[in-house]
Amino acid sequence: TKGGYHPHMQMCRVGDDVDVAPVLLGAMSRLGVKAREVQNPDMSLSTVVGDGDYFYFEVGAPGGNLRRWVITGEDAKRVPVQFGREVVCVCLGKGERAHWKSCVKDQAGEEEDVKKFREVWTGEEGGEAGA
Repeated sequence: TKGGYHPHMQMCRVGDDVDVAPVLLGAMSRLGVKAREVQNPDMSLSTVVGDGDYFYFEVGAPGGNLRRWVITGEDAKRVPVQFGREVVCVCLGKGERAHWKSCVKDQAGEEEDVKKFREVWTGEEGGEAGA
C-alpha cells in the first residue's frame, strides 16, 4: 500500500561466539521502544502479536540458543526498516555498512564478488553458474 511497510526479512550469519542480544537490547533502549521477549519457543508469532503492527527479532545466541523479541503497537511503527542490519553491523565491527547504500559497488566490484561467490559455490576457480 502507498506509504505503508511491507514485510522485510533480513538474515545475517554471525559467528557462534557473537552475542547479538546485548547490542540489540541497547539499540532498542536508545530508540525508546519496549520489546517483549518471547519465552516459549513453541509459541507461534501470530499468537504473540495478534492483528496489529509488529517488529520481530529472532537472534541466535552463543551455545546454539535462540532468543526472540517482539515490538508491537505504536512502538513497532518507530523501528527503522534497517534496524536489524544496523545491530548486526555493529556486532561485526562494520558499523559503516549499516545502510545498504553504503555497500553499493561499481560494476567491476559487483562482477568480482560474483566471481568469488561462484568459486566458493562450485569449488573451482572461475566456476560457472549452475555448474
